[in-house]
Amino acid sequence: MSNLENKQQTAVVRLLSGKDAEQIKRLDDLSGDYMEQWVAELEANESSDGNYGIFLKGDTLIGYCGLNTTEDSGDEIEDHIDAHHSKRDDTRLLYTVYIDDSYQGQGYGKQLISEAIEDITDPTTKQTIYVKSSCYGLKTFYESIGFKSINDEANYLIMALIR
Repeated sequence: MSNLENKQQTAVVRLLSGKDAEQIKRLDDLSGDYMEQWVAELEANESSDGNYGIFLKGDTLIGYCGLNTTEDSGDEIEDHIDAHHSKRDDTRLLYTVYIDDSYQGQGYGKQLISEAIEDITDPTTKQTIYVKSSCYGLKTFYESIGFKSINDEANYLIMALIR
């Protein structure tokens, strides 16, 4: 299938479920991330808490991300939260974002993150989504979604999106 045909495919973002376990393992082999805790949780509970996938044709998993609490997110994010937020429940951490290499650069990553954030956040409350990445090359990508850098001198790229 050509890249042009890939771009024309409609993708659906949804919470991962137990039926996705084998496809998560397949993407793990490609990404090197190894999300054993997601797979174990999904196989045991058949549901996911903040772990999203993007699917082509409704059933082919081409990427995933996690979006959950900011507990254990690291000192830089913890310090930013303490300085800028009155409570923790108005913050989330975006983590383990992966799109199959064959589908990168076609808008699927942006769709996955944007729809996951839309699903998990409360539109009536100001909330901040943080992302922490060791890949500084993703800065422009995250900026295109609306994230702003909060610490350029850290060992990690740390950005925040306020909604």
